[in-house]
Amino acid sequence: MSGHSESKSSEVIPARQPLMPSLTNLQDQVKRMNQSTIPAGLEKLQDSMDKLADDQKSRVEPMPFLDSKFAGVVSQFLRERMLGGAWPPELFIPADADWKQYWLRPPDPGANRYSFEYISGDHAKTAQIASFHSGQIFAQAAAQPTDTFLQSEAWVGFVYFPTATLATYEIEASVDTLFGQNRYDVSTTASAGGSLRQWGGIYTIAYEISDYDGSLSIVHPIGVATLFDETFQNLTGVGVHTWPRFSPLKTNIMLQGGRFYLIAVIASVQIVNGWTMNDGRPMQSLPDGSLWKAWGYVIGNIPQVWISPSIVYIP
Repeated sequence: MSGHSESKSSEVIPARQPLMPSLTNLQDQVKRMNQSTIPAGLEKLQDSMDKLADDQKSRVEPMPFLDSKFAGVVSQFLRERMLGGAWPPELFIPADADWKQYWLRPPDPGANRYSFEYISGDHAKTAQIASFHSGQIFAQAAAQPTDTFLQSEAWVGFVYFPTATLATYEIEASVDTLFGQNRYDVSTTASAGGSLRQWGGIYTIAYEISDYDGSLSIVHPIGVATLFDETFQNLTGVGVHTWPRFSPLKTNIMLQGGRFYLIAVIASVQIVNGWTMNDGRPMQSLPDGSLWKAWGYVIGNIPQVWISPSIVYIP
């Protein structure tokens, strides 16, 4: 971290919660996941068991397992899925990431990859980049003197189907080159003043997907990791502040089995501007020659997300 603020708020949660995304192809992915829940190699094992049951329907004595016709199939399945380092179902990576950098064997086709990205904000005053292909996220906001509030968000995510009927899941997102920067530098002869708060951080969030129409609803609590949270007063000139984050993002969220969730990691910047004219009127444009620099951004890469039950209430 470099620099310091005039004052720092003791609050943790910013002014508003994450914006609600609208994703058109979310229901299609849920349907595909419902249609392909059998691990690779398991269908062959099941077919072998059916054939054995048919062969043994008139046999009186049980046949030892090692003598069975599908013993080789079972051994191969165990070797490939477990002893051979099968892809962990808890691990999700960017769509274009090289699986060899993560595990001994690749995930099943179309599985355990980021599949959604979303950006939101006033695009005249904010900027965003999000890529589920690479895991990159970038959110920026630059407030004008007359703006009272700005919010900028960029996120990547994937659809998740819990394995337990009811459990608290730990979601751990690794970070790479994750940091935030902000600046407040104001000088003017205008008869005006006030405070301006800049917040930047990362949300880790689960949205429940409606079976009916694919709409989303936020599951609470929301994981929040604050990178910067500074409040400045009146005329102040400070340099750029840099706020890095090296440790993983961790949060615990209760999820229910039989439901689909969208898990998202969100870069967010929010600016709350309390400047007004000294006579009480809403803030007006500054006169020529004034200096106004009030901006912040969060940038980083999310190379992987682990999600697994930490407390199982109902298996």
